[in-house]
Formats: sequence, C-alpha cells, structure tokens
Amino acid sequence: MVLVKLCSLLVLVVVATDGSARPSAIYNNEFAVHIPDGDADDVAGRHDFINRGQVSLPPILYLLIA
Repeated sequence: MVLVKLCSLLVLVVVATDGSARPSAIYNNEFAVHIPDGDADDVAGRHDFINRGQVSLPPILYLLIA
C-alpha cells in the first residue's frame, strides 16, 4: 500500500516537472561591481544608479542599485 502511494507521488512529481515549460525570466536591479580606478559615486551617477556603498574587502566591491 505504501509502495503504491509512493509510486503515485513519484509519477505526479515527474508529470508536474516535465521540463517543457520554460521558466520566466528573472531580473535583478542590484549589482555588485568592482571599480578599480574610479569613484563609485561618479560611476553610479553617470549610469543613473544609486551607490549603496562598499560591500566587501579585497576585491573591493560596491553595491549599485538601478
């Protein structure tokens, strides 16, 4: 009885995830960027982003938000 229920569940999972449907696109408005020779505020301003500041130590990354 348990084996029948387990097999039914397995068939249901396989049918539900057949892979034919393409997942919808995922967009992100946050970017961690490395700016080797420059000012992060200047780069963010030129591209209409907001600089949220430094988020890591070497390599130095800045979080920019669109």
